[in-house]
Amino acid sequence: WIKSYFRRHEDKDIKKMPLMTDAKHLLSMRLLSQIIISAVQNARITEWLVATVKSIRITIKHGICEHSALAFAFLGLLSVGQGDSKGATRFANLSASILERTNGES
Repeated sequence: WIKSYFRRHEDKDIKKMPLMTDAKHLLSMRLLSQIIISAVQNARITEWLVATVKSIRITIKHGICEHSALAFAFLGLLSVGQGDSKGATRFANLSASILERTNGES
């Protein structure tokens, strides 16, 4: 689902996504970010992947926030692991753009 989404959408479309405003979704994203960081630090790969995918899905459905940047960064890391350097660069750049747009704040 995610791969097909990113094949169909250009970076400019993703960068123009609305900002996330719903408190419930912002809280979900904050918690998922904490799960991603903890999972990476403790080598819990399945939790890392699930939390990253959930974060990307919430972002696609409800808009971007500062925590979306972390999800895109780790999606880039996943791309590296799959040997997709072009995808990794794309997601790293999207992550930086999201952080810039949100000023690192939700």
